[in-house]
Amino acid sequence: MVLNKTVGLTGASGLLGRHIIAVLLKKKYKIIATSRKKPLLKNKNLEWKKLDLNNNLDSNILDKLFYSISILIHAGATVPIPGKKIIKKYNDKVNILATTKLAKWSKNKKKHFVYISGSVVYEKHKIPNKENSKILKNSKNSYINSKIICEKKLLSLKRKGLKLTILRPSSLYGWGLGTKKIICKFISKVKNKKNITIENVKKSKINLIHAYDVANFIYLIIKKNITGIFNIGNQTTNLYEVAKKVKLLLKSKIKIFLISTKNISAKTNQLSVITSKATKKTKWRPVISLHKGIKCTIGKKCY
Repeated sequence: MVLNKTVGLTGASGLLGRHIIAVLLKKKYKIIATSRKKPLLKNKNLEWKKLDLNNNLDSNILDKLFYSISILIHAGATVPIPGKKIIKKYNDKVNILATTKLAKWSKNKKKHFVYISGSVVYEKHKIPNKENSKILKNSKNSYINSKIICEKKLLSLKRKGLKLTILRPSSLYGWGLGTKKIICKFISKVKNKKNITIENVKKSKINLIHAYDVANFIYLIIKKNITGIFNIGNQTTNLYEVAKKVKLLLKSKIKIFLISTKNISAKTNQLSVITSKATKKTKWRPVISLHKGIKCTIGKKCY
């Protein structure tokens, strides 16, 4: 058990960051939260400090920010936005260079480092992946490639003494999800009384995990002082089921049309993972159903 209940967090205003804050504050942890924008949540145990991962992160800066913490949760990152081109130079600086510097600082200061990777690093997704499944050597997608490179660098630092936990969640959703993500697009359409069209529904399978469930797992690894690599996921669903939930929750009469096309881009990345290791180590299990998760997303609630 961690005796020092002060936790450092990057990406505090993001989708996962705000859920981590909500869970840890409930558990009476003090949080040194950093991000470019101030998080919306307020609490006497939440101290926010501005930090841009694109800036120089030398040891002196990190000493001042995180001097009192026992564990550093690195949830900050630049994430892909549908329809927007990834700027590789910026992506690499924020996602790779910043992660490496934070991890090296954690190793030198003997802090537990928790890194949020993703199940996108796995080679295949036709069947659910275990933690020892094959990892991609590289990817043409700069964001995915940054996760692959970071994991390699972190595991190298682990061999040199870094206390490390890597999480590989499936597809995250919840309050704070980008407006151009498919769930938010469905919500926007239904609110504006527009019908929804879903292409190739059988190929639209996706493994959604609510950010609260991931945050709760992070709490458990802090509490139990656990290191290692862990998959975090939930039951696989499809976009039709997601659209139906949005329609039901917003009490809408819009129609959902299912069509078959040859559009290759209409196929989703399933991202299915086996989570038995997480369950065995911590007794964790996802508790947020698709219905409750979308309801919280619509209502802008962390839990």
